[in-house]
Amino acid sequence: MPENEARARGQPDGSVTLLAILSDSSSVRECICEAICSDSRFRVSASVSLPESLEVLRNTPFDLLVAHTISHDDCDLICAIAAEFSSKLIVVIIGDNAHDPASLESIPGIDVIETMNQIGQIERIRDVVADAKSRLGVHHRVMSEAERIDRERMSLLTDREREIMALTAEGRTVKEIAAQLGRSVSTIETHRENIMRKVGLHDRVALTRLAIRTGLISA
Repeated sequence: MPENEARARGQPDGSVTLLAILSDSSSVRECICEAICSDSRFRVSASVSLPESLEVLRNTPFDLLVAHTISHDDCDLICAIAAEFSSKLIVVIIGDNAHDPASLESIPGIDVIETMNQIGQIERIRDVVADAKSRLGVHHRVMSEAERIDRERMSLLTDREREIMALTAEGRTVKEIAAQLGRSVSTIETHRENIMRKVGLHDRVALTRLAIRTGLISA
């Protein structure tokens, strides 16, 4: 079943648990997606490769993370994701020749609930995820309406705009940002105007609050 077809099978309202599926193998993602979405309690909100995952997850609501890892680098990335989304449950599926899961289990926010050494076992993930939902009390998506709006706003920005927004929120002047990025002052001013327009704000104080709320900068 194609990934987008499997995604559509979940219920669209907030009563379902939203899942993000990460794997560098499109066939593994499709297999996990098909297995999970046969259960109407779950819906896939993201299905991406590991290198793309951090940027995608910053702008995508999710309750549980299902990651298929096969290397030390993969596990390092999962650790980075856990650090950024410390309030999220991380469900990790360890693949062939993967890093020792014990090193992941000690990281806050990560729950390594299953080790699967054979891809043929992957269909069991539905039961594994359902068990995680039950054991750890992830019953519903808890993202508030305000958080949803913030995420939607941030999703409109390009990588460069996010960078400039972060620097602006940290108190840098237009001239300082232009010098740091090697761009003209007028270019940075145009970017800032576009950022304000896209997120629907009109001053730096409000922009800074949005940057903090969405984790773009630290408070």
